[in-house]
Amino acid sequence: MALPKYLGVIALALAASACSTSPHVPMPSGEPFVGVAAPVQGRALLYVLRPGFLERLAHESPSLLVDGTRVAALGYDQFVLLELDPGQHVISLQPNPREASIWRTEVAVSLRPESVSFVAVWNVIEGVTQWNFVPVASGIIVLPPTTAFMNKEVRVEQVLPSDALLALQTMRRAAKLPM
Repeated sequence: MALPKYLGVIALALAASACSTSPHVPMPSGEPFVGVAAPVQGRALLYVLRPGFLERLAHESPSLLVDGTRVAALGYDQFVLLELDPGQHVISLQPNPREASIWRTEVAVSLRPESVSFVAVWNVIEGVTQWNFVPVASGIIVLPPTTAFMNKEVRVEQVLPSDALLALQTMRRAAKLPM
């Protein structure tokens, strides 16, 4: 009977050690933003947010990587809160299978001890004029031009806390990927 008791302790120790290596601050996926967390002494917090301003590529959730390690799928109007060591880090996005290659981007951030920083992922949209032609038996009818909106690029950049906090008010936490 004592064996199951020790197995429970071992499982708990393994689970705790697995959590300590993760750069995520524990919080359930999908939880709404409730305010800026306070950093732990000697550590830094980084919020990575993907505001839901434009619905272009809203159905895609590219992989968010920190220093080459996948940490989350960053969906439309979602954020990730990371607890990291101070210093230089590379924040990057990678498309998942069947997602647009436009997600392939990165930015370097420098974090100070006990700091809170914000990085935003912006979809840069460009309007393109398109002419529409309709073939008919007697020739071609030219319709008035329309504007189509195309994804020009995805920009990842550090933003001011005041700008980030405005966007975060309506966002939800992104789901954590298996490490």
